[in-house]
Amino acid sequence: NQVQSGLNLFLRLFLRSPFVVIGAMVMAFTVNSRAALIFVVTIPLLSVVVFGIMAATRPLYKTVQNRLDRVLGLTRENLTGVRVVRAFDKEKSEVERFENANDLLTKMQLHVGHISALMNPLTYVLINIAIVALLYVGSIEINVGGMASGDVIALVNYMNQILVELVKLANLIVQVSKALACAGRVQAVLDTTPGMAFPEKLLGEVPAEKSGDAVRFEHVSLTYAGAGAPSLSDISFTAKRGQTIGVTVSYTHLRATRPRLISYAVFCLK
Repeated sequence: NQVQSGLNLFLRLFLRSPFVVIGAMVMAFTVNSRAALIFVVTIPLLSVVVFGIMAATRPLYKTVQNRLDRVLGLTRENLTGVRVVRAFDKEKSEVERFENANDLLTKMQLHVGHISALMNPLTYVLINIAIVALLYVGSIEINVGGMASGDVIALVNYMNQILVELVKLANLIVQVSKALACAGRVQAVLDTTPGMAFPEKLLGEVPAEKSGDAVRFEHVSLTYAGAGAPSLSDISFTAKRGQTIGVTVSYTHLRATRPRLISYAVFCLK
């Protein structure tokens, strides 16, 4: 949704704003070339502010998305494994884990929000300084007969058009930054390669005594990346079609080996 919204806003607003800004500067040169030099100075400064804030907030929004995932993951674990948490009297520790993750998310969102909020005041300050400079230069040109009073009004209107477009662009930067962060996450999922290779067809006929087997494990071990020892070792069992098997794993063992598997402390394979 974030990627779709950001792309729609980019096509509707981001691509239109440069044409209006550049067109206003060109029209200013047709009115008075000396006064138009103010546009030449103002527009690059505004571009530095807009794209500088965009470049600064893009990696921060990626961090926000990661911390949001952490909060959602903790919520999902607690909802799925609520019986296990209550059985081992871990409500308080789980609440503390959630509050710590939520505090980190809140602080990061506020930090990014403060940076993004600089967009409007900075652009308004630059535009208003440029308008003051236009009025000053225009008064001098009118005094010497180089411009008419209507030309000054036209230049101010061109500057106001630039201001309107930049305000739209400033509001769009937040959405575009979020969309770019989310697009990177979507691409990471698409680029993930399966860790297991599955044969396109069976290598041979299934023996009659195994035709009713749904899942078969023989001396299977499981070691997580970076772990010093296997979490599971020498597991062997067979699940028949339609059979239900309950597997109970120690909560303490899960916390020590893989905290995110708390929600699967008790599960059924059918």
